[in-house]
Amino acid sequence: MPGPGLFWRPLPGPFFGSIVDRAILAVGGSYFVGRVFVELLERRGIKVFVLNRGTRPFNRPAIHEIPCDRRDARLLAEALAPFCFDAVVDFCAYSKDDVNPLLEALGPDRAAHYIQISSCSVYAPTKDIPVAEDARKLSGPQPELGPAADYGFNKWLAEYAASAWGMRRGVPVSILRPTIVYGPHNYAPRESWFFETVSSGRPLILPAGDLPLFSFVFVEDVAEAVYACIHNRASWNRAYNLAGPELVSYGRYAQVLERVMGRKIDIQHLPVERIDAMRAYFKVMRFLPWPAAWAKSER
Repeated sequence: MPGPGLFWRPLPGPFFGSIVDRAILAVGGSYFVGRVFVELLERRGIKVFVLNRGTRPFNRPAIHEIPCDRRDARLLAEALAPFCFDAVVDFCAYSKDDVNPLLEALGPDRAAHYIQISSCSVYAPTKDIPVAEDARKLSGPQPELGPAADYGFNKWLAEYAASAWGMRRGVPVSILRPTIVYGPHNYAPRESWFFETVSSGRPLILPAGDLPLFSFVFVEDVAEAVYACIHNRASWNRAYNLAGPELVSYGRYAQVLERVMGRKIDIQHLPVERIDAMRAYFKVMRFLPWPAAWAKSER
């Protein structure tokens, strides 16, 4: 059985040894899901490399860090030239422009398996629940989502670019599509916003009615799913949704918050249109002085 130095060899094809003999590259890897995954590998004694811009270094001897901007094709190729990896896990593939320079730098010989963390946002709107992996995908941006209009469609294009590369190069590709991820290291104001609102005594403003429904997944479960793919032929050239077993409404979410925080929550129900108007107004207020913000809101 090859030893831990395996990552220095050229890879003629997928490696089937014990996972502890492998070298794994996490692209991104210093925030939320990527960080939890990297720490999981570290605890299990697996040789792990992290490639990102180096703004949040781990500074741990067991984690090998490669600082590089993934969109700089020349620097990326130079940074990865000395290495070969048994799996590359891409946590920050937000568009094909993110994916293509990385895959070209890896070529057919530096990665035996590519795993992309995508999103359930790639699916077109549907009333069929649960949404299966072969459901219809977005065919373009979603202007109704405002600043997030391009997110789901770009994620789908990133998936397509990776799958096409894998077919050309003969490298297995796995796509994982989490729903709403929660848990430690979450930098997005998701669950933290609710906790802070309740802790401050402010009312919790929720849409009138108890819909829509959401599906959550715990960050450590996502990390375990990624880990399970690395040594599993069943994940090759396939996509999987990652979601908890429950569909959760705003009302149910508020009930759980009350139980966890041990206090009654002041809940106010408003029409969605009014909530959207309030959100737009307070966004302006964060960047403009009061008179300017007021004048802008009146136009």
